[in-house]
Amino acid sequence: MLGLLKVRVLRGVNLAVRDLWSSDPYVILKMGKQVRPTPTSPSCSSEACDFASIVPRLVSRSSLWMIGAGKVPTVMAGIFGSNWDGECHVSEEHKLKTRVIKRNTNPIWNEELTLSVEDPALPVRVEVYDKDTFSLDDPMGNAEFDIRPFVEAVRMNLQGIPNGTVITKVAPSRQNCLADESAVYWSDGKVIQDLVLRLKDVERGEVELQLQWVSIPGAGGLLSI
Repeated sequence: MLGLLKVRVLRGVNLAVRDLWSSDPYVILKMGKQVRPTPTSPSCSSEACDFASIVPRLVSRSSLWMIGAGKVPTVMAGIFGSNWDGECHVSEEHKLKTRVIKRNTNPIWNEELTLSVEDPALPVRVEVYDKDTFSLDDPMGNAEFDIRPFVEAVRMNLQGIPNGTVITKVAPSRQNCLADESAVYWSDGKVIQDLVLRLKDVERGEVELQLQWVSIPGAGGLLSI
């Protein structure tokens, strides 16, 4: 695994109506195989595990793995929350999902979802749905975005540059789902990218995201590619 991609799902703009007057939207993110932390369970082993050595082995296989640990590594607690106690699942079908916002076509999620990245050439897929109680959830559009310009900026040695410096820009085109120019910039010692995605396969709607990279000690890292 090269590292983790934090995707902050900020908000939806002018989303489609799927109920009588409004929608109950939520967002799903997908990107290849994902490492999914789970809360502590009674079956957890009391033996401490080295997350840095476990994760590269986990993500290299498509089968399900469960690793127990009695001690939460600091890096994982910071990324996934203090209730993580060393148990992970890896599944090709795992999806990351925001909460549902009731009766709102301009929802503000401001919610952070974390994707594990093995191959930066894989696009991140965004899907928006309307939550239904007695039937299948209605699709409200989808989009994809390329993280390679962002990853290239992360690989640069940018320490010491002024806060707010724009590193690169990605223009909207027929080959992407950008609704507006996307800037990759330096902010408080981190590389950040803001994106506004125009949803496809739907009559209207946009989703605003913000990207941030998290390095994992012991993982291959971006210098390995």
